[in-house]
Amino acid sequence: MSDDEEYAKLLEGTILEVPKAKRPRKSAEPAPEPELVGLQSSRLRLFKHGGRLPFNVVAALLELGHKYNIEVIRQEALSRMKTCFCHSFATFRASVTFGTVVRGSEGHRYAEMALFTPVLEVIPTQDAIRAVNVIRLVKQTSMLPMALYLCTMVPAATLATGVMRPDGGYDTLSQEDLIRCIDARTTLAMRTCRKRETIWYSRWWRGVDAMCGSSRACREAVAVKMKAEREARTIFPTAHPLASLAPEIRTLSLCAACLEAMLAAEVEETRFVWEKLPADLHLDVPEWNATLTK
Repeated sequence: MSDDEEYAKLLEGTILEVPKAKRPRKSAEPAPEPELVGLQSSRLRLFKHGGRLPFNVVAALLELGHKYNIEVIRQEALSRMKTCFCHSFATFRASVTFGTVVRGSEGHRYAEMALFTPVLEVIPTQDAIRAVNVIRLVKQTSMLPMALYLCTMVPAATLATGVMRPDGGYDTLSQEDLIRCIDARTTLAMRTCRKRETIWYSRWWRGVDAMCGSSRACREAVAVKMKAEREARTIFPTAHPLASLAPEIRTLSLCAACLEAMLAAEVEETRFVWEKLPADLHLDVPEWNATLTK
């Protein structure tokens, strides 16, 4: 077992042990809670770990900090989680990156989508359901839209049955949250298609012609992309309208003015998806901020 795996299990409460006492304990003196001993130790290690931590470690800290009412632990864990499960579009753009991680055992490796911030790594298929439950536990409702959004990317069978934890238990969604995710999957799929259609078609051209350095070449480059989109008839396996199209846009041979305009249109379309996200998930989040500034 690697050091990271042992650390994660320690925080999950599966191998917590109380160190042997250096002096005899009086019979009336209560034994320390094993989880609390592990929590104090893990806090020191968290302070030393300034980089990115896996979600299960941070979630375990938050659960234990909440259980024992240790505010400093709770706040440390929350501050990391809020870099990913944020309510501000500006924070989302500044800190969240979508990428992949390689999972599986030797001989059966596969890539899976993940979210990265400077201090947190989240793998939706294993972490999203637990994230919703932890967020509800600590009553941080402004973090729910992003957590439930990630749940919509989880396979239907996993949504229905839950995800097994290291201790053998299961993280499952409440019936109410499960219905939210099922309803939102269709809406988010439509938003994914609508965003791509808007970007690859006419909207971003408005007002650009006068500044375009090579109008014919730029239009031809986009026309080739549009044709490829139509002919591919791609069915996206996961509705993911918050995913940036900037990498695809940058592959086109566009002049500087058209590239800037198209990238700006992509940001605006993503911002619109963000603005509608709480409503798409049937949530009321007064703090939700869809502006480009914090």
